[in-house]
Amino acid sequence: MDNIKIDQLYEKDYSQWAETMADLLQSGKFTELDIENLVEEVRDLSKRERDRLLSSLRLIVHHLLKWDYQPKRRSRSWQGTIE
Repeated sequence: MDNIKIDQLYEKDYSQWAETMADLLQSGKFTELDIENLVEEVRDLSKRERDRLLSSLRLIVHHLLKWDYQPKRRSRSWQGTIE
């Protein structure tokens, strides 16, 4: 697949672009990959995972603090988060 088409595919149909990249990787056609956008996506994935982890940690700490400082208001939701 020619790079111009791949660039256009990335902008117009992300899902198809991702499937195409996976197929190219699986078949070993590395020279046909959209390297620039793949690098961007891998970096974004790393940031999203880090942000998701930090968000989960914040929620756990928040519920732990509430659990300790508001014992009369303890809920199953807080307990579930903490566990």
